[in-house]
Amino acid sequence: MKKVVVWVLTVCLMGGVLTGCQEEQEATGNYATRTFVEDAIKEVATSPLYGKTVVFAGDSICAGTTDESGVAGWAQRIGTKHHMKWTNAGKNGATITSTEITEASACIADVYFGAEPDYIILEGGTNDADILGGTANGTMPAEFGSYTMSNYGTFNTDTFCGAVEALFKRVTTNYPGAKIGFIIPQKMGYYSGEDGQNTAYSYGKTNTRRMYFDTIIELCKKWGIPYLDLWYGCYLNPMNPTHRIGDDPFYANGDGQHLTTKGYDYITPMIEKWMESL
Repeated sequence: MKKVVVWVLTVCLMGGVLTGCQEEQEATGNYATRTFVEDAIKEVATSPLYGKTVVFAGDSICAGTTDESGVAGWAQRIGTKHHMKWTNAGKNGATITSTEITEASACIADVYFGAEPDYIILEGGTNDADILGGTANGTMPAEFGSYTMSNYGTFNTDTFCGAVEALFKRVTTNYPGAKIGFIIPQKMGYYSGEDGQNTAYSYGKTNTRRMYFDTIIELCKKWGIPYLDLWYGCYLNPMNPTHRIGDDPFYANGDGQHLTTKGYDYITPMIEKWMESL
């Protein structure tokens, strides 16, 4: 319990709540401050996430390498807060499709999830879309593959659809006791200018990504895997210049894709609450 107390007090200091804590203590004495801390400890300790084992697997969005705070994105935030045995297996540039096809740096489907994880949280598909491609009218390359909702498919990992199904079959079969979920990331779009206009974005690239995400969602439904769609479920949007540029943006490096510390701070509570509901 000592570690939990340290975490709560750190949040109080780092989150800009110190003044409020001081005012409460001056007004009502140490009892009120102690009650505040004890309530915060109780909230964490009673969470279904507390002390559990979790493996996060995905690409750079999961890896959180653009988080200037030194805390690796939402994975480390959630894992540390709830004293979980956590692993962030996110890799920059990773795909779900076999690397023999994408020539990517890593394959999400190759992640080792341990012996008996309590949670498996997956994310990915962006790099598959960027590498394999597709058109706005829905014309997809052969490497995209296909699926049906009425049978299990071929599990051909040389195609995107087959690789997703192979991954879903693996985690649902090998880890029947785990709570499994898939995260669709926030809106992302390539930015090619500094004029702040929507026309500066490569809509075709962004639209292709969404087609891949929609396929993942359909396959999540097929395999009974809960998903969190942050693309449509949060207000982060690179087409809003204030989210991407300025002194305190949500997106890192003005790229309209990866998140800053502020972006991860904003999005983490949504993922945390969703995980608690699994």
